[in-house]
Amino acid sequence: SPVEPAGRASWRETMPAPGPDPAVAAAGIGPTASADLAEGIDTVILLPAQDVVRFVALGDAGQGNDLQYKVGDAMGAICAIRGCDFAVYLGDNFYNDGVNDIDDPQFEEKFELPYAGLSFPFYVTLGNHDYGAGGSGYEFWKAPYYIEYTDRSDKWVFPAPFFRVDAGVVEFFSLDTNAIVW
Repeated sequence: SPVEPAGRASWRETMPAPGPDPAVAAAGIGPTASADLAEGIDTVILLPAQDVVRFVALGDAGQGNDLQYKVGDAMGAICAIRGCDFAVYLGDNFYNDGVNDIDDPQFEEKFELPYAGLSFPFYVTLGNHDYGAGGSGYEFWKAPYYIEYTDRSDKWVFPAPFFRVDAGVVEFFSLDTNAIVW
């Protein structure tokens, strides 16, 4: 069950103890989804209650090129003025074929460095390119690397392929639609 944070806690203080994700089966080419997807989402991140939640949402970002750095800089400039509580990272985080292991340099080149100036968490969802195969997205063995990276990063938050973030006035669901399709 989720832990209610005291004051303005970091996302790590609000997460339940890690454990197996029942929404993901370790069979065949990929996970299976229950008839009721919300039923399988038992990983919940509770954020401190507030009246206004400010966030940025972006996807198809993972090229590590000049444009990605410019987006990171623009996010920093806007968030410095208006405030940002977190980012929602919507998938295709690592073009063209995702990462190959927990030590893949793409985590640094295509995530940490372009967003180095940002100090808020990124709640991550995977896309078809994150699962490799040139975007066909069937290399499901890659998913644990993204989950494991959560423990290495101060801002990457991907506790499970299916999770939700409860920010009080708004709630976000991370659904691995690529896995559902397969």
